[in-house]
Amino acid sequence: MYTITLIPFSYFHVSWPEWQSGRPVMAEQRYCVEYAKRGTAGCKKCKDKIMKGLVRVGKIVPNPFSESAGEMKEWYHLKCIFEKLERARATTKKINDITELEGWEELQDEDKELINKHVSELAAKANASPKKKAQAKLNNSGQLSAPLSDPTVNAPRKFSGFTATKAGSSSSSPGPSPAKPTQGSALSAQLCDPNHKDCLLREFRKLCALVAEKSSYNAKTEIIRDFLTKGSGGDKFRGDLYLTVKLLLPGVVKNVYNLNDKQIVKLFSRILNCSQDEMVQDLEQGDVSETVRMFFEDGKSFPPAAKSLLTVQEVDASLSRLSQLSNKAAFQDAQVGLFVFDCIYFNGVSLMDKPLCERRKFLHDNMKEVPNRILFSEMKHVTRAADLAEMITRVIREGLEGLVLKDIKGYYEPGKRHWLKVKKDYLNEGAMADTADLVVLGAFYGKGSNGGIMSSFLMGCYDPESKKWCTVTKCSGGYDDATLARLQKDLDVIKIGKDPSKIPGWLKIVKNYYPDFIIRDPEKAPVWEITGAEFSKSEMHTADGISIRFPRCTRMRDDKDWKTATNLQQLKELYRISKENCDFEVTAGPSKTSQNDKSSSGGESGGSSLSASHGASTANKTSNVLKKKLLKLMGVILLLQYFITTKTRVVFLQTLLDIFTGVKLYLPESVQDFEKLRRYFLAYDGDLVPEYDSASATHTLGEPEDDRSAQRVTSNWIWECIRKRRVVPLC
Repeated sequence: MYTITLIPFSYFHVSWPEWQSGRPVMAEQRYCVEYAKRGTAGCKKCKDKIMKGLVRVGKIVPNPFSESAGEMKEWYHLKCIFEKLERARATTKKINDITELEGWEELQDEDKELINKHVSELAAKANASPKKKAQAKLNNSGQLSAPLSDPTVNAPRKFSGFTATKAGSSSSSPGPSPAKPTQGSALSAQLCDPNHKDCLLREFRKLCALVAEKSSYNAKTEIIRDFLTKGSGGDKFRGDLYLTVKLLLPGVVKNVYNLNDKQIVKLFSRILNCSQDEMVQDLEQGDVSETVRMFFEDGKSFPPAAKSLLTVQEVDASLSRLSQLSNKAAFQDAQVGLFVFDCIYFNGVSLMDKPLCERRKFLHDNMKEVPNRILFSEMKHVTRAADLAEMITRVIREGLEGLVLKDIKGYYEPGKRHWLKVKKDYLNEGAMADTADLVVLGAFYGKGSNGGIMSSFLMGCYDPESKKWCTVTKCSGGYDDATLARLQKDLDVIKIGKDPSKIPGWLKIVKNYYPDFIIRDPEKAPVWEITGAEFSKSEMHTADGISIRFPRCTRMRDDKDWKTATNLQQLKELYRISKENCDFEVTAGPSKTSQNDKSSSGGESGGSSLSASHGASTANKTSNVLKKKLLKLMGVILLLQYFITTKTRVVFLQTLLDIFTGVKLYLPESVQDFEKLRRYFLAYDGDLVPEYDSASATHTLGEPEDDRSAQRVTSNWIWECIRKRRVVPLC
């Protein structure tokens, strides 16, 4: 691992005519033009403010205040920029045409004419100005050297290493075309010997070290001249001349790596398998390359080679590839797939008055799948509770989020969700959800009705190895108004306003989660039970990247303190168990298949039976409760179909209403549509009583005996309650 010192261009003078001559190579420069927006920016030349609405020209330059090599704009009056360009060097990029100004299309015609006038005057003055005579200089032997002749007269062929054109291209193209940073020069690459010592990074490092030791510009120039003419062997340079000079001139080819020092340390701590905290602490010395070098040499995972065989070509290729890596580049080859699950409007005809089964059939009749591009969402028609329970178990074990249940006869109503979502954390009263006992580390201001108070809380755990606290999730659910009001007084916090300088040393946190308030003492902070859909990976959290999806506070653990709360090692184990094991099975009870089962268009169920044995032994009570919960999931419709949700997991929750809560109904089996009435009544939280316990019923569909206080109801009353979503009074 070597530390490369790049020598700025002003540190040495190279006689370029020895390698190229002709018209000077213009430095890459971009300009833009627009109307001044607020009138606060000042002209870089005359220092006066550019009034709002006036045309201003911006020179786009690198931003020296950004670690990610961003850009900034230097603004000029229209007249000032052309006066500056008139006195600029010959190598400075001029504005030769209005189309070179970014944003010129937005200008008005009179302003375009004014700019074209300035461009023409600048070109005329440049052509009319006399050539400056070069002054004779003393050479190393003390003799006068004649000035160089005009490069435009009898100019020898340029060295194609800097302005090489592709084979077959026109040689009469005006001006040199800048070489691409990743391609280099074709001729220079052909002339070099990639296996020669001159191509090694080790030799380039020696050159940089020799130049850094000399304080004289002439001495620096002499060192570089000798290396580029004689090479490391002293006879001839056999390396890549273009690439060597490009590496010696930082900034001549601009590469943006989208990495800052802390990100580099984070990546190398994983590569070298060393402590990130120790690397960050060493980074305070200010040199990230020295930090990486030291940990690389001291590391045991990758022993350093005794002698480096890296070439400058390999280094340049690696840096070029690194500059092309970005989030956008990572997804440029991704194929976006469209999953179609419904159709509510087609060729000017509304289908919202059609049931779901007809809309799906219409969709299949009028759409053709394109593999890996346009597909129908996966669907299955379920008619038995046992099949539904099996599917719930399967999709959760496969790592999918859950199921979506829809009524095959349901209509589409804007703003309403006539469907049901089934997830792991909804089953068995949430016993299958992922939970952890976490400590409150900070708080955030709320929004909307909770604005101005702490309503979101930063939850974390303790890492015994690093002796620091790590963030796990940001929780804002599970608190009622009374709890939030109490927490404003009970939590011992310090207001820091997301100020990085006020983040305590005991907390490992990324800037995205800097809180408005920080807990004063984490060892005295409360412990809460946080429940979520599942454990997930998030690089934004410092607990080894472990977080919780859809977190909510389900319990205040007053019986625990920071020592008995979940620590980082325990959290890792919970995450591992959650991802590797799904040892549960949803049961739906025995199925009683009937020969008279009807299709989805009929009025009978598919024959599955989930009826609980009310009055049975206490041993079956737990099983009956689970059956009732599953029945509630199924009771929304006569027949169910589900869609297996994708990994995007963009879903919403809709559950059945508890319409018949507290209603105990005696329903004789002789009643017409007994199965249908029973299923719907239980699904909407009603209780059915058996015949031998009919005396405890509050309502009955049979003839009530004289000594019973049960109210006589009809099947129409049940359907009316469901339709109005409440218990309607008896007439």
